[in-house]
Order: sequence, then structure tokens, then C-alpha cells
Amino acid sequence: MVIDNSTRLTEESVSRAAHSGDRTLYGRCEEGASMRVIKFLWFHLIMSLTGWLPDLKLCMRVRGFLVRPAFKACGRNFQVGRRVTVNFTNCVEIGRDVYIATGCWLHGWGGIVIEDEVQLGPYVVLVTGDHGLKEGSYRSGPSVRSAMFLGLTLGRRGAIRRPPGPPTL
Repeated sequence: MVIDNSTRLTEESVSRAAHSGDRTLYGRCEEGASMRVIKFLWFHLIMSLTGWLPDLKLCMRVRGFLVRPAFKACGRNFQVGRRVTVNFTNCVEIGRDVYIATGCWLHGWGGIVIEDEVQLGPYVVLVTGDHGLKEGSYRSGPSVRSAMFLGLTLGRRGAIRRPPGPPTL
């Protein structure tokens, strides 16, 4: 998946960016609040209107085609199952031939990059934010963004959790 016309996103470049604190390759949501809200509402409108359609390949391709404008970037042949929730769609980049199954929940606040030919099984949860520690409690701690680079397939109810500390790959 090409982020800029000149830069190919790789695990090495994401790792280098994560360690240097550079947010130019991933996890940057530059759009204003109004555009973010419009994209969010577009995604949820399409998901509501097509929620009655079965999870057949044709229906999922139509659903994927209709929600493409809601994302920061989205490749061809995007397929989306029913009951999928994506928050901060403007921070999510999706490659070609990606399949997101029924019930997945993606929270893209810190930025999610889903590479080409990735499949997310049913009920997978991807969260790019975490809570920081404040006075011995994570509940009252500040929110912390953490970008996610996904170039693999997750099975049913799969989860990836980033350990505390700076982002690493």
C-alpha cells in the first residue's frame, strides 16, 4: 500500500518512525473535526442502510465500495461484513483485497494501517489508544495514542495488544 507516491510503507519504516517519534508515515489524522465527523457519519449511515443485507461476497463488496470514502485511504476489493464498527475512520488506511468480517470493532484514533490481502476474522478488536498511569491509577490517567501496522490475518476473536511503553514492532 503506497502512502505517499514516493514512500512504500514497510515494517522497517514503521518501526523506524515509531522509535524516532515520527508520525509522518502513520497515525496522523490531519483533517479537521468537521471532516472527521462527516466521514464517521458516512460510514455509519452506509453500515445502517446495508445492515440487512446478508454476508454474501457481492453484498460485502458493495458495502466495502460504499464506505471507501470514509477512510484516510482505501484500496480496491474492500469487503466488509455486517455489524462492523470503525471509529476515527479518517485515521484508518486500508490496502487492496482486505476483508473485515462480521462484528469487528476498530478504534483508529492512533492510526491503523491494514496492508494488502489482510483478513480480520469475526469479532476482532483493534484499539490504538491506551490509558496512561496517573497517581497509581490507569482510570484517571491521560489517553495515549499508539499507531498499529497490520500485515497479517487475524482469526475469530483475535486480538493484538501493545505492551505498555513506546510503540514497537
